[in-house]
Amino acid sequence: MSATASSRKYARTRMLTLGGGIVALGVITVIAYARRVDAVEVAGTLLFVPVFIAFLFGRVKGGLIAGIIAAIAYGFLRAPTIEVVGLDAFAGLLASRVIALVLFGAIGGWAVGQLQTSLTKLDVVDRVDDVTGLGNARSFLSGADLEMSRATRYRTIFSVVVLDFPSAALAPLSRRNRARVLKDLGEEMRRSLRTVDSVAHVADDGRHRLAVILPETPSEGALITAERLTAEVTDFLRSQGSDAKATVVRPRAMTLPADEKALRNVREEIASVDRREHPEAAGARLA
Repeated sequence: MSATASSRKYARTRMLTLGGGIVALGVITVIAYARRVDAVEVAGTLLFVPVFIAFLFGRVKGGLIAGIIAAIAYGFLRAPTIEVVGLDAFAGLLASRVIALVLFGAIGGWAVGQLQTSLTKLDVVDRVDDVTGLGNARSFLSGADLEMSRATRYRTIFSVVVLDFPSAALAPLSRRNRARVLKDLGEEMRRSLRTVDSVAHVADDGRHRLAVILPETPSEGALITAERLTAEVTDFLRSQGSDAKATVVRPRAMTLPADEKALRNVREEIASVDRREHPEAAGARLA
């Protein structure tokens, strides 16, 4: 599985489910043992553990196969008793346990498949960057496409300001502090912009990129905004303990229609990040 946003979410969810499920089954087994339940039934409860693991990682197919194997194993565990007292005495119990193991594997595997599909669909419509709370790459792309369409149709103008700074600027900070600084930077950016403006954060190739869409803004206004934001971001990062030598914020300002080629280049750079981070979502959009 590729290291994408939805797959990472699914992997975390799966591991949490695995841990919780094993603990729950373990507690049930311990309670049964403490109550002096038949040893075979205690072992039968433990057979749900490999089925649980199988459907988490193998979905319906893995769950079914493990369920059938576990059911056969339970039959072998019961075989000595059945030989002594006969099959009729255990037919109902045997049937219920076999059905439970097989259905547990099949239904559990189906549920896991639905979970992964739901996370992928959620990823398709996700517009928020988890690191800063700003928009993500997809948010910028949809906003830029909308403004470009408006500019073409109604002969209006808009500008985009892009600020890049190296990830090395935050290297002196601990991982927790880096996360806090980026989250606070998102808040600073929102406070510095108009309500109609939108800003996205994209991390790529050892750098952080802040892309701001400025509707109805001419080139003069874009240049002023770029200078102001550059100073604010630089001062903010240095006040948070960033590496002063590495904290070099590089601004770019583009206005449509004059700088359409430059804007399309930036759009493609950000789109490539989006495709790399969300290949499942890209496939879902094409389907």
